[in-house]
Amino acid sequence: MSKLIRASALIGVFLLTACGSIIAHDEDMAAKKALEFAKLAFISHDAQSSYPLVSDETRGTLPADKFAEVLGKLHPTGYPTTITATQFEPVPGQKSLSIILLGENASEKFFYRLVMVGTAPAGYTVGGLFRSNRAYEGSPQIHGAKLLQPLKAGYTVAEQTPAKSN
Repeated sequence: MSKLIRASALIGVFLLTACGSIIAHDEDMAAKKALEFAKLAFISHDAQSSYPLVSDETRGTLPADKFAEVLGKLHPTGYPTTITATQFEPVPGQKSLSIILLGENASEKFFYRLVMVGTAPAGYTVGGLFRSNRAYEGSPQIHGAKLLQPLKAGYTVAEQTPAKSN
C-alpha cells in the first residue's frame, strides 16, 4: 500500500510540474484596465494615449501608425459614447483572459472583445481587440462547455461632456 501511495504522490508531483504553475487572474482588474483602454481608444479616439496600454508583444508586431489605422477601420460609421464591461472569459492555461465590452451611441451598438494579457500580480495589457456586429457568445471549449461569465460588478465609462458656463 505504501508503494501505491508513493507512486501516486510522485505522479501528482510530476503532473503539477508538467502543467506549470497556477495562473492567478483578477477579472475585475482586467476589466478596469480594458475600460481604461476603451475610453482612450474608442470613446476619445486617442490612438497615441491608448497605444502604451497595448502589450509589448502586440506593439512589436503592430506599429503605432498601423494601430491608429486599425482603430479607424473598427469604427467606419462612428464611435461609442459609453462602454460597459459586461463579461469575462478565461483562456485555460494561458496568462490571458477576454473582457467583453458593450459600447453604444445614439444610433449604434458596438460589441467588443479585448484579450487582456497578464496575471493578477503582474497586471494586464491589451493583447488583442476585436469588434463584431453582434454580441459575443463565447469560445467553445473542451466538450462544448463555455467559460463566458458575467462580471461581479458592471463597469462603465462615458464620453466627457464639457461643463456648461453661465
